[in-house]
Amino acid sequence: MNINPWLMILSALMLTACTHQSVAPPPQVAVQQVQPLLAELKQGVAIYFNKNSSEIEPQYNAYLSSAAKLLAQNPRLILEVDGHTDSSGSNAINRRVSQQRANMVQARLVTDYNVNPSQIRATGQASTQPIADNNTAEGRAKNRRVSLTLK
Repeated sequence: MNINPWLMILSALMLTACTHQSVAPPPQVAVQQVQPLLAELKQGVAIYFNKNSSEIEPQYNAYLSSAAKLLAQNPRLILEVDGHTDSSGSNAINRRVSQQRANMVQARLVTDYNVNPSQIRATGQASTQPIADNNTAEGRAKNRRVSLTLK
């Protein structure tokens, strides 16, 4: 039986990769990773969205989790959740989309992270508060956001 040696090496590497197990970091590491996120939330952070979308991308879960922990520890804190759009489309559509984005973040915090709904203020700002130039694709992408600010 003639077996290609490269095939054997590749098979061995694939099997080795399949047996790799990740180990969760100790709790101290997790706490150290949360602290910078909490400082950012107090200054305000943004969750960005695709055009005409209110879907929250997974990379923003760390911010949502950190906000939820801080709100649970401090019942007097309020999280302002402001939805924004770029200037494409009508005012009516932009108002609706910006409110949907804010509502989606609020719902995720309440449903997935058990945040007290009275600690969240969700508002839609439409395209009234741009942070970048709406005349460029890059600027419009920056304006499609929800800003989270702890008060």
